[in-house]
Amino acid sequence: MCENLDDNIGRLLNQLDELNLAGDTIVLFLTDNGPNSDRYNGGMKGRKGSCHEGGIRVPLFIRWPGHIAPGTKVSQIAAHIDLLPTLVELCGVPLPEILPLDGVSLVPLLEGATANWPKRMIFSHWERRSSVRTERWRAVVEGKEWELYDMIADPGQQEDLAGRHPVVLTELSASYEAWLRDVTRAGFDPIPIPIGHPQRREVVLPGHEAFLEPPDRKGISYNGRAGWANDWVTNWTSTDACPYWEVDVVRAGRFEITLMYTCPEPDIGAQLLVEVGGQRLECIIEKAHAPDPIPSPDRVERKEVYEKAWAPLTLGTVTIPKGRTRLYVRALTRPGRTVIDLKAVRLRQVD
Repeated sequence: MCENLDDNIGRLLNQLDELNLAGDTIVLFLTDNGPNSDRYNGGMKGRKGSCHEGGIRVPLFIRWPGHIAPGTKVSQIAAHIDLLPTLVELCGVPLPEILPLDGVSLVPLLEGATANWPKRMIFSHWERRSSVRTERWRAVVEGKEWELYDMIADPGQQEDLAGRHPVVLTELSASYEAWLRDVTRAGFDPIPIPIGHPQRREVVLPGHEAFLEPPDRKGISYNGRAGWANDWVTNWTSTDACPYWEVDVVRAGRFEITLMYTCPEPDIGAQLLVEVGGQRLECIIEKAHAPDPIPSPDRVERKEVYEKAWAPLTLGTVTIPKGRTRLYVRALTRPGRTVIDLKAVRLRQVD
């Protein structure tokens, strides 16, 4: 994998050089956070899903010839939330009027102006795991009690200093609680998928982003436990169960609706209904399609799903008014063991 990345990043950078675009292109390289198994992690504590250093810290390289000096090293703490304000400033465009940003522009650090850089805290939260990071300290709670580590003297987090520095821990944990109240005060309503943009006439609603009814998922499920990336809707055995998507129609129009599905021969014949914005389309699954997963040269079988060749079934077109609504796919009949496996719903604006 590392060799593949090296080859293809090299191709990208070489192409920018050959097209004389390197000086006009900011390239960022960063990784996903934390290894998902116990393996080399730079001596850092924790892995994916942890709020310790090893579950959060990643490399970031920025390349912009003629603007950022080669070999520039930024040692101050930074995070993904800093990328937007940094890129906006580097590109010389005004920051749009949006909600207040937690991130800050890193341009002064990239230019070597570190003398007056302010102290800051970076907060992390994942389910019942939380942490606060400063230049020196990381306070972490992944159980009942907060832990405290000196990241300068002890980057591997070998010694918990919570008992020796209670004032520091109290300050960091209180700051975390204040941050959590701030970022959660608006609640967690589902974010709708926008459709109808003139620049994006086709939108795919992935199966793993569907909400499943009933909430206990009786008679329906994702292929995996939690609907992981590239997953689909399966085990659909009840006509009382269905998937739906929250959508926001930003421009009213007529949309062609297509289901991407698989269905073995014994299960064909299910009657389906798509409802969205007060409009309805029905279809019957008349064609069997049950391919094997596409082979992949994995040395170790992956936990995530393998891809399949999904069959398209176009139901027709509906006119959907502007505004927020839901798109439901319902099963009216189930003549076989299951309805279908549903990979996605594709909407294509046709007017």
